[in-house]
Amino acid sequence: MNEWSIEVASRLMRQGWQMAVKDLFYHPTIAELAPPLNAKSHA
Repeated sequence: MNEWSIEVASRLMRQGWQMAVKDLFYHPTIAELAPPLNAKSHA
């Protein structure tokens, strides 16, 4: 999961979203990850 989580975090950050790789471990599904992403600023 480490490779996948780094890739997801990298792609989201390139699109202007803020997240830490550890967020994917605390919120392992898209449904769980969406609210924290929405709560952070999107440039």
